[in-house]
Amino acid sequence: MGVRMFCRACCYELTGLDARHADVSGEGEPPETRCPECGRGYKASDVQSWQALPRTPFMQFVFGRGGAWLVAFTLILTALWQTWLPRPDALDVFQQPSMQSWSMWRWFGMRFGHEVDRLNRPSLSVWYVADSPIRITGLGYDGEELWDIKPLGGDRARVRILEPGTDLRIPLGQLTTCQSWPLERFRFTRAKPRARTSLGPGEFEGRWNEILPAVLSHYNLRLVPLRFGEEQRQVVVIDPATGLGRLAPPDEARAMGFDVREFPADDGGLRLRP
Repeated sequence: MGVRMFCRACCYELTGLDARHADVSGEGEPPETRCPECGRGYKASDVQSWQALPRTPFMQFVFGRGGAWLVAFTLILTALWQTWLPRPDALDVFQQPSMQSWSMWRWFGMRFGHEVDRLNRPSLSVWYVADSPIRITGLGYDGEELWDIKPLGGDRARVRILEPGTDLRIPLGQLTTCQSWPLERFRFTRAKPRARTSLGPGEFEGRWNEILPAVLSHYNLRLVPLRFGEEQRQVVVIDPATGLGRLAPPDEARAMGFDVREFPADDGGLRLRP
């Protein structure tokens, strides 16, 4: 059975159009002939100029430019979904609509850009670079800035209280995302009403053991160490000799004058308790 020839452009059968071109033995160099359907040139001796199997329009699309575009589109879509390419968070259809944002981008799973908690008021505004917060701002009900935090490197950070009446638990709690704080929890109280709110602006900078005593002193707060279960062997205190925060055994903390509160062991929770 002889070899059948088909046009590479339109799949028109070229077999037997000219006996000279049906000989594919390679002897001689027959002149170029054109397909009567589309006009594409071919030579019977050049197997690259024709094809031995017909292709349907779908196969032409898949093996032609359409297939290349389809493969490229699939690769790009996969790269965007896996965040191998930067993509906005708004493209994640599985997130809650209120959390989808065109100002927050992800690249290799890390966050870049600006994220705002739209579910609560007061809320948080966070700028990210490579999944690390570089500025955190607390926003009031009208969008005004109540406080902000900026990491300074070397486990140091700066927190600014901008508005009187700010609940100090929230900015102090957010400091744990910018620098290392002990896992041991504590409370702070004041004899006056609104015990957990600030009385005026303030700016504090340093490591946790520098920021905590500065905040307590500025707002006239009292530290109350908390102990959860016998397995917790240390609590947070302010060392009277240095004026800095540190960890100490509960008995030593009581000797310093701290009222260590005992609670049953639990599975964790907020470090800053009301």
